[in-house]
Amino acid sequence: GMSLNVQRLYEHSFDNIMISPTPMWQYILGQMTAGSLRGMYAGCLVIIVGLCFGANMALNPMFFAVMLLNGMTFASLGVLAAVLSKTHAGISRFSSFVLTPMSFLGNTFFSAAAMPEGLNVLIQCLPLTQSATLLRAISWGEGWDNWRLGIILGCNVIGHLAAGLVEMNRTGDDTNGRERERTRKMGVNTLAFRMPHHKAFYDVDADCVGVMGIIPWSLNSEWLRA
Repeated sequence: GMSLNVQRLYEHSFDNIMISPTPMWQYILGQMTAGSLRGMYAGCLVIIVGLCFGANMALNPMFFAVMLLNGMTFASLGVLAAVLSKTHAGISRFSSFVLTPMSFLGNTFFSAAAMPEGLNVLIQCLPLTQSATLLRAISWGEGWDNWRLGIILGCNVIGHLAAGLVEMNRTGDDTNGRERERTRKMGVNTLAFRMPHHKAFYDVDADCVGVMGIIPWSLNSEWLRA
């Protein structure tokens, strides 16, 4: 998520992707696949270190399939966060206030069963809790009894990617009905980059002018004439 956010806000290489013939769904799918494979790489290193110290785990193809699915879940969540974040600090806050607490509460370091009942219900909804429960059960040789959690993780992946794709297909940070300077600075993005996509790659809902009654119509009409 961090690298995509930097590409979009600072390197502006994301703009080149938008005007290229590359379908947007392929781009975000590639971003998710890269992130999930990096997660698999890190996870395999941890497993190797654990085996070197005598850890006893029942490793099988299903275990690594859940690892990959877990990587896809959080990679797609990172793509969604990078697309929604308007600043670089926003993606850092997402890591601090969402990912870090989840890493401690998601049935990893502390058992979810030991949590208060109300908090436990919330913890069970976290994707990391579902992944940790599945991986722990498989590594202990308990089989695929919690297979429904795998379906939930798959639905999370689809939901994150779909939300990211919808956000990318919007014209985005273009015109503003509250700040005139924002329209002058960002509105050209709609006209120069996104409007040519209309009916070519997909339907674009271009916010050419923000009419909220805050900015005088004389200024909005001046922008339209420009």
